[in-house]
Amino acid sequence: MTSNTTNLGASTPLPEGGKSLRIPIERTFQRPLRPFGSPLNSNVRPQSYIAAPARGVTVARRIVFTPKAAKPPPAYSQAVKAGGLVFVSGTAPVDPLTGAIKGTTIQEQTAQCLANIQAILEEAGSSLEKVASVTVVLAEEDDFPGMNEEWLKWFPSDPPARQGAKLPARIPGLKVSIAAIAEA
Repeated sequence: MTSNTTNLGASTPLPEGGKSLRIPIERTFQRPLRPFGSPLNSNVRPQSYIAAPARGVTVARRIVFTPKAAKPPPAYSQAVKAGGLVFVSGTAPVDPLTGAIKGTTIQEQTAQCLANIQAILEEAGSSLEKVASVTVVLAEEDDFPGMNEEWLKWFPSDPPARQGAKLPARIPGLKVSIAAIAEA
């Protein structure tokens, strides 16, 4: 095996008002010594590269907030922009003007969640077209077909990766919450 070590420990300048986050960056890669396409044997791991833990570089981190989406509780932000990505918190179908859950059907609530996410992403300089991964959390698994019906209106082609879960607590009237990760 050969080993190549890279240390990119430089600091990135922070934008005005940005907070910093230390992220490890030194990486060690191990690569098997065998020609491309040769068969694996008992001495060679099936992974091509094995990354080791890394050490320190500063990455800008910016809290994203827009009044065009539901106001989050004090415990978390609408989104955080860091490392070239936008991490949108779980977003409920709350009307930003009234603060109340909007919609009684799963389709209406899914549409409101996605409208809130769209507003948050636009504030961060991103868009729904740049969404890479989404987590959909439903109160009732029976609502999955109705959620998909509305989902396909927003993502008719090339949809993001998606995972689902069930809401851990009952909130009266809440049928869905959606979180997203998008390219900045």
